[in-house]
Amino acid sequence: MRYKLFFLFFVTSIFCCQSGDEKYIRDLQISYRDISAGYFGADQKLFLVHSSCKEFPKEIVVFVHGSPGSWRDYKKFILDETLRNKYCLVTLDRPGFGNSMVDMSMPDIEKQADLIYEAMQDFRRQFSKLKEGTVFVGHSYGGPIIASIAKTRSSKFDQFIFISSPIDPSLEEIRWYNRIASYSLIRFLLSKEMNHSNEEMMPLREQLSGLVKDWKSQAKQFIVLHGDHDMLVPIENVKFFKNLLILGNKLTKTIVIEDENHFIPWTQHDLVVKSIMELEN
Repeated sequence: MRYKLFFLFFVTSIFCCQSGDEKYIRDLQISYRDISAGYFGADQKLFLVHSSCKEFPKEIVVFVHGSPGSWRDYKKFILDETLRNKYCLVTLDRPGFGNSMVDMSMPDIEKQADLIYEAMQDFRRQFSKLKEGTVFVGHSYGGPIIASIAKTRSSKFDQFIFISSPIDPSLEEIRWYNRIASYSLIRFLLSKEMNHSNEEMMPLREQLSGLVKDWKSQAKQFIVLHGDHDMLVPIENVKFFKNLLILGNKLTKTIVIEDENHFIPWTQHDLVVKSIMELEN
C-alpha cells in the first residue's frame, strides 16, 4: 500500500497540471455553445468555467476540486444533459491551481472558502436571473473548503455535497510521502501545483479542528458520499460528519459505497448526478 500511494502521488504530479485551457474550451464550445469561462471575484479572482447559465432562471451548482486538481475534474458534469437542463453549472480552479493564482500557495481552507464565495457573488451579479441558493459539491480537500462556506457564509437556501472528504481532525495525519515532498530537492522536481498540494496537507489537521469547533450552519441540506475502500480519506469520517451535522439539526443523508475508492467523481458519475438531482428545490 505504501508504494502504491507513493506511485500515485508522483504520477499525479506529472498529469495534474493541464495546459491549453483556452483552446480546450473553444473545442467544447463547438458542441456546447453556452459554455464560457472567465475570472470572477474581488481583489483576487478565480478562474471559472460555466455552462447552461444563460437560459431560464436556474439554481447554481458549484464544483470544488480536491488537491491537486483543476476545473477539468468536473468537465463531465458540466456537459451532463440531465444537470444542464436543471442547473447553472460552475467548475473552478482553486487558488494555486490551474489558472487561479498558480504562482501563489494558499494552504488555508478559510481563505480559500472566502475567495470562492466572493467569486460566486461576483458571478451572480453578472448573471442576475439565477435563482437564490447554491449547491456546493466538494471532493476530497474541496470538502473542508465548502464546509467552511457552510459554517460562515451559507443561507437557508444552500445545499452541500461532500465526496470523499476529510472532516475529523483526529483522522488527519501527515503521511510519509508528504514529508518527502517537503525536501528541497523533491520540491524542485515537482510542479508548482504539486508543491501547493503538499503545502495544503501540512496544516489541515489544525484547520479542521478550528472548522468543527462551535459548528453551526444555516444551510438546508447535506449529503455525504464516501467509499468504504478509500485509501486516502478514512471511511470513519462519515460517522464524524453524521454527528456534526445532526448536532446542527440539519437534514443529512450519508451514502457509503461498497468496494469504492477515493475517486468517486470519476468512478460514480451517475450516483453523483442522482444525488444532485434529488436535492430539495
